[in-house]
Amino acid sequence: MREVLAFIWRNLDRHRIPYVLFFVLSMIDGIALFFIPVIISEFTRTPLTIERMQQVIVVLVVLYTAILAFQWLIRRYAEVIGIQFSNYLRCKLFKQGERLSVQRLQKHHSGYLLSLVNRVCDEMPGFMGTDLLWSFAHTLSSFVIFFIFAARESLALAGFNLFLLLVFSVCAWFLAQKMVIYAHDVNTKRATMLQHFSDFMANIVTIKKLGIFSFAEGMITARADSANNAAVAMQIFHAKRWFILHTLYGIMIVGTLSLLL
Repeated sequence: MREVLAFIWRNLDRHRIPYVLFFVLSMIDGIALFFIPVIISEFTRTPLTIERMQQVIVVLVVLYTAILAFQWLIRRYAEVIGIQFSNYLRCKLFKQGERLSVQRLQKHHSGYLLSLVNRVCDEMPGFMGTDLLWSFAHTLSSFVIFFIFAARESLALAGFNLFLLLVFSVCAWFLAQKMVIYAHDVNTKRATMLQHFSDFMANIVTIKKLGIFSFAEGMITARADSANNAAVAMQIFHAKRWFILHTLYGIMIVGTLSLLL
């Protein structure tokens, strides 16, 4: 995760400032979303009066209007940055490849390089949009507000949560390092499979004339099976990582509620 974020940050170039501004806007949107149930909860703790209902309705209308405005701006202007960056990254990587020496380029098959570039660039819109702008920004803002509320109740409780967050972060870092190894294996084997596939598809007429279709099909199938096995291994580890991290998150939430009661 850290390596991916560092790679994106290094290459954002002219997209950096607008993307950072919209990321902050998404965090503000997450804070507004967080406060809607909080306000409703605070409202139910006091006796019900018409005046109180009017005050709460006004606040909720303002918050919801702001949320609609924030999310429209993000969908209208921010999500497209991921697509623009994906296309920009292809051009940038092509320029960088052109600067490499012929000897270095000959070390890797063109189909292999094309597969890696396409894999990276194709995943940018979803990662920069759904994963970062929506999930990560909202989660980060929720964590910040959660710690503020915990600190209001008890500094000891806030310290307890910070300790659990530190454990969570350390575990996440170690698991992310392991995940990089699995992801590298998947990308390498997928690129190798696509390398053979592009070669055979480009020369399918020659393969048919030579009568070696069975050999070509067997080669592609073997590479595909290898890529599939690597993907299965990565998903098994991903499931384990998800379970560990969400268990720690659940312990933090339950522990906080237990200390408050």
